Amino acid sequence: MPPPSRVWPAALATFVVVAGLVAIFVGPGPPPEPGPLPIALVSTTAPTSTTTITYLDTTVEPASVLPGWTALDPGPLAPRTGAATVWTGEELIVWGGATQGGAYGDGAAYHPDRAAWRRISEAPIAGSADVVAVWTGAEMIVFTTTGSAAYDPVTNTWRAPARRPEDARHPVGAVWTGSEVVLVTHDQTQARLRDELVTVTYDPNDDRWRRAPDAPLPLSYASVLWTRHEVVAVGGFLDGGNRARSADGLASAIAFNPVAQMWREVPGIGLPPYAVVAAWNGRQVIAWDYELDARTSWLAATTWQPAPGVPLDFAECYPEAAATANAVVGWHCGQAAVYQLELPAATGHWTPIATPPDFDPEIFVPDSPVGIGADRVAFWGGDWDGTGGPFFFILDVPVAVAAAS
Repeated sequence: MPPPSRVWPAALATFVVVAGLVAIFVGPGPPPEPGPLPIALVSTTAPTSTTTITYLDTTVEPASVLPGWTALDPGPLAPRTGAATVWTGEELIVWGGATQGGAYGDGAAYHPDRAAWRRISEAPIAGSADVVAVWTGAEMIVFTTTGSAAYDPVTNTWRAPARRPEDARHPVGAVWTGSEVVLVTHDQTQARLRDELVTVTYDPNDDRWRRAPDAPLPLSYASVLWTRHEVVAVGGFLDGGNRARSADGLASAIAFNPVAQMWREVPGIGLPPYAVVAAWNGRQVIAWDYELDARTSWLAATTWQPAPGVPLDFAECYPEAAATANAVVGWHCGQAAVYQLELPAATGHWTPIATPPDFDPEIFVPDSPVGIGADRVAFWGGDWDGTGGPFFFILDVPVAVAAAS
């Protein structure tokens, strides 16, 4: 049966409950590396503010709470869920989010080498629970239901990009391809009304949006990933009662080629549609749902095969995922596991990881755990009530596990 329907910020709804695993290969070998990420950005609007970058005094010293886990100063932001998080290569930036009391429009950045936070300047858009963000190599660009804003962490300034197309309203997910942003949205502000996906691309060099072809399938939520060749969206099509609306009653996977400007279906995922999450490990798309069964397939193939299940206890809550350079970390209701790919056999398996006792799933809801470097994952979050947290932990993926991937 599906997990209970919850009122979650849309940024959290993109990630759903742990259960089955899907490994979708992109080919027998790793695809070619993309071009250099940093680009020369040309801002067509003046920055909204300029402030001195000053790091705050640390109020909580880093503390090892379990092998591999470090508890850190949670920073200056109030507790919330649904915040957007990105890793710049130097800092973890957190922006937006909400509690039942309302949305937040502030943000902060954490520098691991300094073990210190700093507040970032005020954004030119209102706060939102419905927010996704992407790092371009030079800017963090955030997308909400009301607008977009681009933040430069070097100058601590924001700019307002050109207004995106009117029907690209409700952000589902965004990726950076190396030359442009691909933003997947719903064409309405309230999800689960029609759920058709509207895809647009944004070039920060000329501050210009372009409408992409319509997706072949509707999705109520999705994990949106970049595989170096295609944008892959994995999710489910549900009604307001959390009931399946897809033709086969299962989850769906679709892929968009931004060069060819073409979508295609990736059929046969074989997972329930209620709560599916996915991540890219450099060679595979790994997806799982809260029922903990498993599937695997080459991305070019049409048949899915059983794969090792996620070795965590079943619970009715939503899953999260984060990819590092060498591994994928899955998070489910206070539990964690690391997925590793074994080469040349191209088979994968999960290894459960002990988690700190502070990980109460009713209180600590990590906001899109994010890989920070080769083998580290940052977990930052609070609760929907706004009374628990915020909490901040970093997991160092065990060397043996990371090396095996």
